Amino acid sequence: MGNSMDLTKHTIFMWIMTAFIIIFFFFLVYYFSKQCQHTTEDTNNHVHERRGLDDTLLKTIRVIQFDPKSFKDGLQCAVCLSDVKEGDKIRVLP
Repeated sequence: MGNSMDLTKHTIFMWIMTAFIIIFFFFLVYYFSKQCQHTTEDTNNHVHERRGLDDTLLKTIRVIQFDPKSFKDGLQCAVCLSDVKEGDKIRVLP
């Protein structure tokens, strides 16, 4: 009789621990999903800073019309990696 009582206590204890672990897991999922949602809302409402060169600095880089005679080996755009064609307006980076 003592063994069956111990087995019942052990089973009840295991069910309680399992329920606790499941509840704890769902709490973690809920908490982190709220954190993620909060972070996404902050990102969407945040005014993004402008990236790249300042307009005043960009205007100091001269714009020329591409002439293949000036570039014997041809020229490729450093930004989009496409070949530059005759007559394209380009900025020659220092």
